[in-house]
Amino acid sequence: MVRLLVIGTGGMAANHARAFAAMPGVELVGGVDPRPEPLAAFNAEHGIARGFASLGAGGRLKPGTALPAPAPVFPRWVEEEAPKEQG
Repeated sequence: MVRLLVIGTGGMAANHARAFAAMPGVELVGGVDPRPEPLAAFNAEHGIARGFASLGAGGRLKPGTALPAPAPVFPRWVEEEAPKEQG
């Protein structure tokens, strides 16, 4: 089973969520968006049980991440998501 956290809840995220949900062996385990209302609507539409306002809050769940974030926040979210190098 591949478990995915979808980061962002706009139109592209909806396209990703529908495509992933149709794939055998894929489970959408959470949505991430700092805006509570769009996050709740997105999760309800796609049957996603958990929602998070930040990557840090949802980071413990995911072995995989879909990042259909809007261009203005993409670099910041990628920086948060990227694994930190170990010294």
